[in-house]
Order: sequence, then structure tokens, then C-alpha cells
Amino acid sequence: MEGAATYMSYITQSKLVRENKLKKWPSSFDYRDVMASDFEKIKTDDKKHNCVKQMPNAKYDSPCNFFFYQGGAWAIAYLINKTDRDVL
Repeated sequence: MEGAATYMSYITQSKLVRENKLKKWPSSFDYRDVMASDFEKIKTDDKKHNCVKQMPNAKYDSPCNFFFYQGGAWAIAYLINKTDRDVL
């Protein structure tokens, strides 16, 4: 669920800025850049902590916490890519 919330916050902000419904602040970011950067950290975390195998026992204090959250965002992005945004 957290991955869905993260992904939806990224694309919603981007959409609202594009439609001039939300002001683009200097501190605004491009979610594609954030997702790309996060993907590299996800891969590193998995290699270091074997996060995929820890998924059934995910805990907030796990060293794989970032992997679980941002990996979830990537899972949602993949699901939407294979279907459409209405799937959410």
C-alpha cells in the first residue's frame, strides 16, 4: 500500500504541475529522476541485505525498509505499465 501511495503522490504532483493546477516550486522534483535514483538504491539494498527474501517478514526497523517502500512504488509503476492507471 505504501508503494501505491508513494507512486501516486509522484505522478499526481507531476500531473497537477503540468496542468497548471499546482505551482512548481524551486524545490519541486521530477519524479522520474527520483524513481531512477531510488531504483539504484533498491538494487544496492537487495544485494547487501537480501531484501527480496525478507519481504514475507517485512518490518519497519528492517535495513530493507527503503527497499520495501520504494520497491512497492516500482511494483505499482510496473503494474500500471502493464495495464492502465485505472487499475488503482
